[in-house]
Amino acid sequence: MSEMEKGRVLVAAALSIAVIFHSHVAEADIHKIVWYENSGASQTWTVSVNDSIDFEVGDYVNNVIQVMSKAAYDNCDASSGTIYPLKSVDFTQRGTFYFICSKPATACKQGGMKIVVTVV
Repeated sequence: MSEMEKGRVLVAAALSIAVIFHSHVAEADIHKIVWYENSGASQTWTVSVNDSIDFEVGDYVNNVIQVMSKAAYDNCDASSGTIYPLKSVDFTQRGTFYFICSKPATACKQGGMKIVVTVV
């Protein structure tokens, strides 16, 4: 194989990889959730792998905490959760994920600030 043919093969391979990468990136969606007490936001979401959720908090001091179990979700127990300071969550694997808000203290139990995300 000549040097020119090798170069063409390398260019073709690079273009193929770029097309594959672009098609995977283009499939990801960003879902926006209005995240404040009594917002009426849906408490269940279904998204795809590689999608993201952006929690829109406005001028409020709310937080976004991922809790590890349905029991913690049901009881609004943030004691062992993971805080998302940027209020954006990327989903890289399938599963069920639970999120609550603990600021102010009434946000989860009385304000309805909790959601379940199923990633398919």
